[in-house]
Amino acid sequence: MIRFASFLFLFFCVGSSAHGLTAELLFTIKGLQAPESVVYDPDRDLYFISNINGEGTAKDNNGFISTVHPDGKVETLKFIAG
Repeated sequence: MIRFASFLFLFFCVGSSAHGLTAELLFTIKGLQAPESVVYDPDRDLYFISNINGEGTAKDNNGFISTVHPDGKVETLKFIAG
């Protein structure tokens, strides 16, 4: 199993590199454990990131949800755990 020490957020310009546009790394978030999915809540201006934190198919109760601000600052590492 691959564990990630950080999760990379990339800012993508509209379009593709075939049209001369590029992507730029904005920041790296430390502490996430195998981040899997991200959902943005515009009302709270927060990203909710699911962390597998263990074997992907195991029912080990290790997973957690992190809340992260758009600037990359972690609000709560384990907003929901288990």
